[in-house]
Amino acid sequence: MARTAEWILERTPGRVVIAAANSHIQRHHPAFDVLGTHLSAMLGDDYVAVGVTCEGGRVVTRRLAPGAPAMAETVEAGLEPPVAGSIEAAIGTGRPTIADPGRYAADRIRLLDTYAEGPVAEAFDLVACVPVSTPTEQAVWSGGRF
Repeated sequence: MARTAEWILERTPGRVVIAAANSHIQRHHPAFDVLGTHLSAMLGDDYVAVGVTCEGGRVVTRRLAPGAPAMAETVEAGLEPPVAGSIEAAIGTGRPTIADPGRYAADRIRLLDTYAEGPVAEAFDLVACVPVSTPTEQAVWSGGRF
């Protein structure tokens, strides 16, 4: 993904917006390099990672299912209220919000129906938070089972 972005940037003047999962775009990942870590190294301050999250609602997530295609199934899961220490608890206002995570000591951000742990300010330059997540019918992989 990073090489594709690099290829585009070498051939296209201006900026490129890449829409990808938070776990792909974050500047720093605790376990390994991802798209965002590569782009951050390549572009420095010209790379802006914007995380997207929600205060509550429902998400589509994956569960291990040995009998399903790819040994996983997709399921819809309800979200509990934000946990203490999360960016959602810190910036949640009940309305759409964009915030600088450096203003908060948040050490986790939602990842599907769980949390990715680590300093949110190291991973993202900004975080957009909406009050409610509601998946569409198309969000559930048609080859999975409910």
